[in-house]
Amino acid sequence: MSLETGASDYFWPAHRLYAKAGFDECEPFGSYTDDPHSLFFTMQLLAAPRAAEPPALDLPR
Repeated sequence: MSLETGASDYFWPAHRLYAKAGFDECEPFGSYTDDPHSLFFTMQLLAAPRAAEPPALDLPR
């Protein structure tokens, strides 16, 4: 997961929040280009294990 945010001091609380959540600063991604007014963050997400199929219920008929 990646995100773009502002680079000014106003955004420092958000930068700290992203870092605490496990985001790392990264290069521009997608169609973004290097911009002194933007910072880019990314985090690798792991797929959650799939839940097992629930057992079939043996209901009386």
